Amino acid sequence: MLKQVKIENFKSVKKVDVKVGRFNVIIGENGAGKSNFLEALAVYSAIETGKFDHEFLWPRGIRFTEPKELLSLFDHDTKHFSIEISDTSSNQDHKASVDFSEDMVDLSDNKIELVSTSNNIKSNSKIKIDHESSIKIGLTDSMKKLLEDLNKSNQNIKNNDTNNSNDTALTIFKSLIDEMSESNKKELVENIAISLDIQKRPKYLDRFLVYSPENTALKNLVKDGQILPLGVNGEGLFKQIQRIKAERDLEARNNTVYKDSFSDIIDSASKFDWVESIDISDSTNPLDHKIRITDQYLVQELDQRSANEGFLFVLFYVTLFCSKNTPKIFAIDNIDASLNPKMCRVLIELLIKFAKKYDKQVFVTTHNPAILDGLNLYDEEQALFVVSRNSDGHTKLKRMNRDNLPKEILDSSEALRLSEAFIRGYLGGLPKNF
Repeated sequence: MLKQVKIENFKSVKKVDVKVGRFNVIIGENGAGKSNFLEALAVYSAIETGKFDHEFLWPRGIRFTEPKELLSLFDHDTKHFSIEISDTSSNQDHKASVDFSEDMVDLSDNKIELVSTSNNIKSNSKIKIDHESSIKIGLTDSMKKLLEDLNKSNQNIKNNDTNNSNDTALTIFKSLIDEMSESNKKELVENIAISLDIQKRPKYLDRFLVYSPENTALKNLVKDGQILPLGVNGEGLFKQIQRIKAERDLEARNNTVYKDSFSDIIDSASKFDWVESIDISDSTNPLDHKIRITDQYLVQELDQRSANEGFLFVLFYVTLFCSKNTPKIFAIDNIDASLNPKMCRVLIELLIKFAKKYDKQVFVTTHNPAILDGLNLYDEEQALFVVSRNSDGHTKLKRMNRDNLPKEILDSSEALRLSEAFIRGYLGGLPKNF
């Protein structure tokens, strides 16, 4: 899980450094830069996987047409941006950076680098990974020769070269180690330690997506998106629920049910007062794929085509959180879309519970004050960020917690909901010019 994010020179962000939680809500006026923060994480994931190009970014919810739009163009001299993350699983920092070339044609023409720093090594040694993901470790000439000889030896073994039967990797390794000076041996040990430590980098970030579900995509149960199992607009919803149901049924037959994610999904979508029951078709024929919904007030059941769009949005969100096949870290843009204010609060409370139960880390943006009422800022895993732009136009993020809540909230004679504090302007995140 991420614990800190630092961004420099990315879109409207000049410099941001924030500690994040498990469930993060981001508010702010239109154009403040909320989505830019999410997109910075997506760009980091692209660099980490060695796929920093338009074809990789576009299906993942990134909005841009020209490569230089990723730079913060507050001055003409800016040619570089960087995104740095720290994670809770290891004592490391990981920094992705891009130096833009004047004559670039596409994103991959630029100098792209991923540097991981192990904070366990006093010398602050680093491993750099370039765009082709080749590992470059600072080695002495003796170490370079060691690697070359080991590679040659391994190749001989693969080719069954009998003339080099004694030329084993172990023999080569031992003889070259014996020839090394004490300082070179120490450097080799440190580099090996760093290399092993770097492997702990959270690999789940390479699946980071910015979801923005759409009603038409949610109602189409046949079409799959470019990203599996769930596309950024909600494609693949039915197949994923069907898969979760099949896994649950198999576990039930084997008496190995641990987390009943299918029941969590159905129970959550049944929060709507009019929903009596929900059934998922088991058919493998796409033409028979249906989500059957019984409305307690109607004599005939509905399918997803006739369902309320708020119902489909909730069904998508809980599936996204409860599935073991969806990313561990992801974002949702405008999570309040199509939802009643009270349902917004209930939904956030549910999703926070599922984020903890199914080990997800989430970043959501919203303009609906009711979303905030689902938060408990006394829980360190829940975070509220207010996004604004300073007098120079730079995007800034401020994390609200119990220590920096405005006095208007703390001094209130009656409990003041966060939604009300937002509407009154106590939290910020509202336009100031009208």
